[in-house]
Order: sequence, then structure tokens, then C-alpha cells
Amino acid sequence: MAFDWQQTIQLQSTGSFVFEHPVTDMLRVCNDGEVPAQMLANGNYSCRPNQLQRRSVRLSPSNWGSSILITLVAQILLMEQLQVPVELLQYEGEFSNYYFHDGSYGYPRRSYNWEALAAAAADAECTTYPSFLAMPMNQSGECSHAMLEVWSGQATERLQYIVQEQTVEDGGSLGAIARAGWYTQSAVLDSYPSIATYRGMRDVSLTQIFERPLNFSDFCARQHQYASSSFANGEASQSFASPAEVCAALDDAVLTLPVSERPGARAQYRRYYIGTLPSRVEAAVATYLARFNLTAPVPFYAGDFTAETTDSGEAIGHFTGGPCDLTQYNEQIVHEANLALRVREYTTEQSSEVREAAVFNGKPVLFYWWQPHSLFQRKHYDGPSWAFSRVELAEVTEDCQDQRPSVKTRCEHIVDDSGGGCDYPIEVLYKALSSSLDVHSPLAYQFLRAFSMSSSEMESMLAAVQLNGSSFRAVAKNWVLTHGNTWRPWISNLQVVECPEYQGLPCGGLQRGRCVALNPPYPEGTCECVDGLLGDACAIERRQCSDGSSDSEHCQELSLVSDGLKYAMYGLAGIDWLLCLACLGFVLLLWNSPVVAASQPVFLLITLLGAFISVATIIPLSIDDSACGGGA
Repeated sequence: MAFDWQQTIQLQSTGSFVFEHPVTDMLRVCNDGEVPAQMLANGNYSCRPNQLQRRSVRLSPSNWGSSILITLVAQILLMEQLQVPVELLQYEGEFSNYYFHDGSYGYPRRSYNWEALAAAAADAECTTYPSFLAMPMNQSGECSHAMLEVWSGQATERLQYIVQEQTVEDGGSLGAIARAGWYTQSAVLDSYPSIATYRGMRDVSLTQIFERPLNFSDFCARQHQYASSSFANGEASQSFASPAEVCAALDDAVLTLPVSERPGARAQYRRYYIGTLPSRVEAAVATYLARFNLTAPVPFYAGDFTAETTDSGEAIGHFTGGPCDLTQYNEQIVHEANLALRVREYTTEQSSEVREAAVFNGKPVLFYWWQPHSLFQRKHYDGPSWAFSRVELAEVTEDCQDQRPSVKTRCEHIVDDSGGGCDYPIEVLYKALSSSLDVHSPLAYQFLRAFSMSSSEMESMLAAVQLNGSSFRAVAKNWVLTHGNTWRPWISNLQVVECPEYQGLPCGGLQRGRCVALNPPYPEGTCECVDGLLGDACAIERRQCSDGSSDSEHCQELSLVSDGLKYAMYGLAGIDWLLCLACLGFVLLLWNSPVVAASQPVFLLITLLGAFISVATIIPLSIDDSACGGGA
């Protein structure tokens, strides 16, 4: 199936899609099914054909910023410097490619995808997920070769996939030091020092300060009871819309949009904090409110909070948890320490919005997060209200870590007294590779094992995205451009297959010329030849047929002995013969001596003759044929 690049070029001309230019000094290789097409901007080709027939590799980014950034860096270097086709695993119609996109980047839906790596171990070609041109509409068809940022909290999955099933292998350290944990505003700990440790959180009178955030849908449902004071003040002095009018405006304004845009506009109802609306929605809301001489508040929805309760209606504190498949054990920690908290699950994006709403409204917030992350640099950009401190949890022990609940247990919200409710350890992040990758793509395998990223580099990249407003793609591109001294050794240190040449014939073919290994190197049993020989023509090593054919069906491969090894064997054989002659002279000279007589001199001569003949067999064995076939 070939991709309709003419259509995408037309989309690009209207601003709907973007082709990214090469980042390094080499044009990227085309992905599977992709046809090279000329760029409209400057006449350059969007990609070069996969003449080396490199197998496609799929990478699984996790649903947080640092994983996305390092995966984009790996994609750029593999596709340009090593000419390996790379796609980033998505599903349900999404693809987050560096080179071809609509300007956005959708977060993956899963934190880790061990099942996809195991699927690639059984089906390295990923026939159930051949390319982004034919991606599955659900998770069952997913297939991937690598995850580049794995936290040690995945111990259960590591045991299953790496140790027991051996469908995944440890790809080595990523090089970054990290730690997850519980955090709250530093100002909150100044006011309530008792909750700086988990022991103070057993007191519900203290934990009640952490309220539950309301999404926009809940806010509109409760608008008559819970009116934001900032909106009320604005309405009184600046004719801003009231909360009720804001909700009505969005409902009615969405109906004025084209049908295809309404689902995306209604998705805003699920957000906890909205700085601005999409431009079309914002314009529709403004038009609607103008009919009543009202102005939309800024931000459109600033967030609101309400008291958290148990299922039975008792007061309790709110904890902003992460996705269940993330490396987090918050429900188990709360259960074992008997804390007066209710854990609710949020995506990483939603959790960020909860913090935005909390800081904007001056509300305390207790949440799960991790370092390195740009959040902990934000106080330098936006002031002390963005200073956060870590809360001390129960001491980390080896026994506790061994009892951590699995992803399945966490996602089913099962808590018990089996253990695992201690703090999060300091850890070295690592990479996970499908067990088939070393054979499927030795080049990508070597590169990804060498790939590394320090904690400081990750945090700087995250700050550029999340604090300076740069895109993921722009930051990944900048890292590649400014860190050549870091990544070039990953390329130059790869072990590659030398292009063979035999009796003046390049790569074992029939055309005279020279077989060269061009930059980048070409392992995986292929190389590139001059005089137009490409791909498989370069994969035949030391092969010559008597009938003038290079077809492997008419010629058997010869195991030829190198000249150097032959000379070494001749030398050792000569030394052996000299020793035999010396022993022969010794026996003949002392034939009548008591020692030689007792040793049976005739038997000694027979032994020397046998040694001489045995060594002599090296000579015919070192003579090999230069051809196979008819005369063999």
C-alpha cells in the first residue's frame, strides 16, 4: 500500500500538514510504504528510497514529556544517520512522527507497552502492525521493538518479560538518575509542617486542606452553588460573563461550528484548567456573548475545587494520583499507612492542569510526580508560588520493593496488607528492547544500546517545552544539532560488516569495480557498491561460480582459508619437523646407550615417523578451491 503523497503535499500547501527538513547532513530514509516526494518549499526530497532494504523499527514512547523527547531524538538519528526506517507506536488513527505531522503531538495512551515488545519478539516484522499507513484501531495489534525510558517500578513486568519469558531484554542504562514521589507546595509545608511526612497525614483535620478539583463539566453542573469569586468580581467590574453564562455560551457556541469540529470542542469539558480555547471555539463563544454585551473571562475556566469525601460522605483529603500503569503505588501507600486521603486517578496531562488550577486559585494540592521534570524549575520562571517540596514517605526497603503490586493489581484498584507501601527509591532509568531486535536490525540494536541521556539534559529539554513554549519536535531537533559530540561516537563505534571483494569482482558479483562501505555504515549483511550494484548484490560474500553465474542456487559458498593463516600453519609444521629430525639424530647417535636401548629404539623411530606424517597432512588441507560447481 503506497501512501498518497500528492494528497499530503496538497494538505501541506494549505497549512494542514508539515514536512520537516533533515536535521543532520543526511536526508532521512523513507518509511515502509512511503514514496519519495519533492518538497514544495525548496525542491528537496522528503526522503530517500530504502535502497539498502533496512528493516523498519518501531519505538514506543511513554505518555510523559522526557520519554517523548528522547524517542524523537532516536528517530532522527536512526532515520538520517543510519538510514533505518523508524515509526513511533500509536493506535486509533494517531501517529506521532517527527517528519510528517499536522503541527500537534498527541500523548500516547499508555505509560508502558510491554505487550507490544513481546509481540515483536514473536513477529519481528510486526505483520499485525505493518506501518502507520495500516495501524490497528485497538491495542491488540500493537507491536514495537523498544522503549527508551523505563523506571525500576516496573519490577513485576521486568520479571515476567525479561527474566521468565525472555521476550524482552534489558537494553542497558539510559544514564539518567530519577525519583518519583509525593509533592505539595513548599508554602503548604511552611504552614502545615506536620504533613511534611506521611505520619501527619493520618489526621483528617490536616488532610482536608487538599480538595478535589472540578472539571468544567462538573463545574457547570454545580454552577449555581459554586461560583468562582474571580468570575464574580470580574462580572461586577468588567461585564465578564457569569459562570452560568460561560457554560451556556460554550454549549450554544459549539453548535455553530462545523459538525467535524464539535467533538474536539466538547472535549474541553473534560479539562480542569483552560488558558485559552481553540481559536474557532473562542471566536464562536465571543460572538455568542457579544449578543448580551458580555466578555468571556480570562482564563475561560480558571478551575474550581470542592471538599473531598469518602463513598459514605465522610470528610477526607484528596490525592491527585497518576495513571495506574505508571510506576506508582499510591493507593497501597495510603492503605498501609492508614492515611486520611482518597486517591483519584488522573492522566499526566490532567494532573498538570490540576496543579495549574490549584496555583491559580491559591489551593493546596498533594500529587504524585517525578524528577527530572521541568516542574521543579518553574519557580525560577513564575515565582515562589510554583515552588514544590517532596513529602517523606515510609522508608524504602528491599522487602517492600519485592512486594510492590503489579500493573494489573493497581489498575483493578486492589489494595491489601501484602506490603509494597513504602517510598519510591532513587533509580537509574534503563531501556527495554524486544528480544528479536538484535537479529531483526543489528544496526538499530547496537545504536539503541549505546543511546544515553543525562538527567540534566532531560530536564533542560523539558523546560524548553513546558516553560519556554517550544514544541517537542523543535527541542529534539535542537538537541541533535547541539550535541554532535555526544551522538557521533554512538555511530562511529558501531560494528559493521565489511563489503566483500573477491578476485576483483565487487561483492561477489560479475561486474568489475570496487565495493565500498559508504557513510553511514551498512551492517545487516548488505552494503553499497559502485557501478550501480545495490542491496542483495552486495550480500554475496566470496562466491564465484564456474558457469559464470552468481545465483546462489547454482553455487555453494566456499569456506576459504586466508593466506596469513596458511603461512602460520606452515611455520608450525616446519618447527614440528625440525624437532622430529633432532629427535631422530638423538636416537641414532645414542643407539647403543642404556637409556635408548631400554626405550626400544625401533619403537621410537616408528613414533617419529608417525608424527612427521601427521603434521604433513596440514599441506593438502590448506589447499582450497577457487571455484565451485562443474569442476568441483
